[in-house]
Amino acid sequence: MCGMMRPHDASLAVELGASHIGAIFAQSVRRVSLDSAIDIFDAVRQDARCVGVFDSTSSPAEIAATAVGCGVDIVQLHGSASPADIRTIRHSFDGQIWYVIGVDPASHSLPVIEADLYEVVDGLLIDSRVNGHTGGTGVSTRWADIAPDVSRLALRRPIILAGGLNPSNVTRAISTLDPAIVDVSSGVETRPGVKDPDLMRAFAEAVSSASIE
Repeated sequence: MCGMMRPHDASLAVELGASHIGAIFAQSVRRVSLDSAIDIFDAVRQDARCVGVFDSTSSPAEIAATAVGCGVDIVQLHGSASPADIRTIRHSFDGQIWYVIGVDPASHSLPVIEADLYEVVDGLLIDSRVNGHTGGTGVSTRWADIAPDVSRLALRRPIILAGGLNPSNVTRAISTLDPAIVDVSSGVETRPGVKDPDLMRAFAEAVSSASIE
């Protein structure tokens, strides 16, 4: 569960079974300071992997410094990071790096990414790109249409699925694309950054049910 702004929301997410907790350092209404991120991650880091979400408004060196400073396990990169940028981050940061593939919700296929990216990232996150922005859009992609492309990518790197997921559709998303991880933010909120316990619980139950199937 991503877009955390309050430690107690993060703690509840872990109680409900979330394996990863995300805080946002990219341009977003859910953006948090370094100190706030540390408080959020300190509440869960013994039981979940911590994910820092960044975009190209920060330089590779700044991303690495922030990631190390708040002790994240994973850097999630939105924007236009190049293989060279990712290698720069790895000079100082020894955790995993997920590269975000932004998809137009109306598209029937995934955009082509640089071949070299496969060699420098640890996971590929599929998210909706709306008006030039990915993350927190609340809009899903054409899961059935992009399924063949996703299956091919999954042979090379683990797939993380985001974009418009919520308790009512996550089971279908999992059955269609079979991602390694599903990533939710706005789909379990009452307003940006404020998680709804009932929606979080319903989402966790839906994921658990889909996983059993």
